[in-house]
Amino acid sequence: MSIVQSSRGKDKLLLNGFAYRRTNDSQVIWRCSQNFCAGRVKFENNDYTTITKHVHPPNPDENISTLFKSEISTKAILSHDPPRRIIHETLLNTDQADSAAISTYYSSQQTIQRKRRIKYELMEEKLQQLVSVYYLTPIDVYLKRAGALFNF
Repeated sequence: MSIVQSSRGKDKLLLNGFAYRRTNDSQVIWRCSQNFCAGRVKFENNDYTTITKHVHPPNPDENISTLFKSEISTKAILSHDPPRRIIHETLLNTDQADSAAISTYYSSQQTIQRKRRIKYELMEEKLQQLVSVYYLTPIDVYLKRAGALFNF
């Protein structure tokens, strides 16, 4: 059992080979991630109990893949390590029998680069907001205005 972040940033519960998402921002009830399935579990007394059964078999390989992607995405955002190191460390924490369910090295590398690009784009946007809030002028604009003002 583990709770990870989905690719859209939402909580995802991986339990007994099934993947669940929260039901309408509920803290207690989780529904199956597959749209056609009515499977639901409820969290109470520090345990998950089944409310409704699934209409499909469990898929533990998908859960292993989701867990791996979640770990490399988290490490990509939190550390400045190269993708090679992030993938290697995550693979060391994964059981060797589960290696068939894990995505390829290239796709893992692309995931890390994409997460970092999004992270830096958000940082750039926040920096631009700070510049506009404090009326800070970028250096190139400042020099252009100064040159026009002093005729140099």
